[in-house]
Amino acid sequence: MSVTPPDNASIKENSEVNVYFVGEITPQKIIELGTTLDGINVQYASIKGINLYINSGGGDMDAGHVGYWMIRSSRIPVRTINLSYVGSAATLLFCAGKQRDAMSGSQFLIHPAATKFDKGYYKPDELERKQRSVNESNQIFRDVYKDCTTLSDSEVTSIFKSEYFSRSMTAKEALDIGMATELTNAIRPPAGSGYVFSKDTD
Repeated sequence: MSVTPPDNASIKENSEVNVYFVGEITPQKIIELGTTLDGINVQYASIKGINLYINSGGGDMDAGHVGYWMIRSSRIPVRTINLSYVGSAATLLFCAGKQRDAMSGSQFLIHPAATKFDKGYYKPDELERKQRSVNESNQIFRDVYKDCTTLSDSEVTSIFKSEYFSRSMTAKEALDIGMATELTNAIRPPAGSGYVFSKDTD
């Protein structure tokens, strides 16, 4: 993944680069995201910031957690922006930003982690392992939300009891609980852009 300056111009110091992450979170796309961030940090170390625009309903929890640490570890500060919708595991990417913007009209969803059942019959120990995996994923959410929201421990615990208690939020509501730190209605002008997305298939 390369970052393309407009009109092949050079990316100058004190400028910003936009990166767009669109679609489901998968291990492959998180690798692409990490490669993009690393490339910017190495090639354009003097820029003042990376703007990561996210439009994703979530996906692979482990991949989302990896992406969280990739973003947090960037030497160049990363501002995350909810471009339209950020839900489930995508909130991990969003919460990793040093600054977290929400576009006007954007939406958020925080809810319990889920596990996939691939076969029709499970033994008790297999169910226990599935439940343990879900509990561990929910603990990741708790740890992240503790840092990027003002929700109390009891409020966070309630959300992860069942899907019934999941919370769908507007940009303003996300701002009210500290998940978003600023509302915006314009894409920041970049000196270059990179894209991480899934190709449409027939």
